[in-house]
Amino acid sequence: MTYRETAAAAGWSTSLAGVWTCLWRGGPLPPLPRGSCLGVLFVLERGVRLERTGGSALRPEAREVLLLTADGWAELESGKNARGLAAAVDRRGGPWPPFSPDLDRAQAMVEARGGGALLQGDAWTEALFSALHGLPAERWGEYGAFKAVELLYLLTAHPAGLSLRNPAGEGYIDPYQVQAVRRAHAYMLSHLEDRLTIQQLSRTFGLSPTLLKSGFRRLYGEPVHRYLRHRRLERAAELLAQSEDSILQVAAAVGYGSASQFGAAFKGRYHMPPSDYRRRARNKMSERED
Repeated sequence: MTYRETAAAAGWSTSLAGVWTCLWRGGPLPPLPRGSCLGVLFVLERGVRLERTGGSALRPEAREVLLLTADGWAELESGKNARGLAAAVDRRGGPWPPFSPDLDRAQAMVEARGGGALLQGDAWTEALFSALHGLPAERWGEYGAFKAVELLYLLTAHPAGLSLRNPAGEGYIDPYQVQAVRRAHAYMLSHLEDRLTIQQLSRTFGLSPTLLKSGFRRLYGEPVHRYLRHRRLERAAELLAQSEDSILQVAAAVGYGSASQFGAAFKGRYHMPPSDYRRRARNKMSERED
C-alpha cells in the first residue's frame, strides 16, 4: 500500500501540497501521516486531553486550536463526543506561495511546550471558526489545510499577532534554547565515558543550569542525571553482551570510576550483576545460533 493509500485508509485526504486533513468525530485520532512534523487540531466539540510532564494537562474548549508534535499527537486522548478538524503538515513543506512558514521553528516552539500548545489569538481564531461553519462540509478540508499553513506562517513570521499559550505553571523556552538543549543531549550521548555535570554542560551550550534542567526534562521527559544514568547503563548492557571487554573496561567506557560503583548501579537497573547479565546474554545468543 502506498503512502497516499495508507493515509487515505486512516481518514486523511489532501487538497493542498504537503498538508493532510481529516474531519474527526470522537474516539482515537488517526495517526499522523508518515513524514508529518506538526498536527493542528481545530476543536469543534470539547473532549480531548493531553497529559503533561508534572501532572498538568491541556484540555482545549470548543472553538480553540491545539498544535501538536508527532509525539504529542500520539499521546492525545479523546472522549466519544469530541470532534475536530485535523490538519497534518509535512515537514518538507509546500511550496505554499505567498506563505513561507519556518516549519523547524514552529516545531521547536511546540516542542518547547512539551509537544502540545494552545493558540493564543482570539480574533484570528474566532474568524476561522465563523468562516468554517459558513462553508459546506465538503470544503472544510481545503479550508483547514489553508488555515493551518497561514497559522504556522503567522506564528513564525509575525509572532506579535498570534502566540502559543503556556499551561499554568509551565515556563517557556524559545526555539534557540531548544536547539541548545538538543545539542547538549547529543553531546551527552557521544560522551558517555566522560564526567558530565550540569555546570559544564550549561557553560558549553550557553544555557543557565536552571534552563538546561527544565528544558531537558520538557524535551526528553526525565531529569538530566537520571536520563544520563539510564543511557549509560543501556550502553553498558550492549557492551557486556557484544564485546570481550572486562567489567572494569565496560564500567570505564560508560563513565564509572570503579567496578563496584558500576556493579551497584547496573544491578539496580537490571536486577542482576553485570557478570550474570553477560552470561545470560551469551547463552541466549548461543541458543539462537543453534
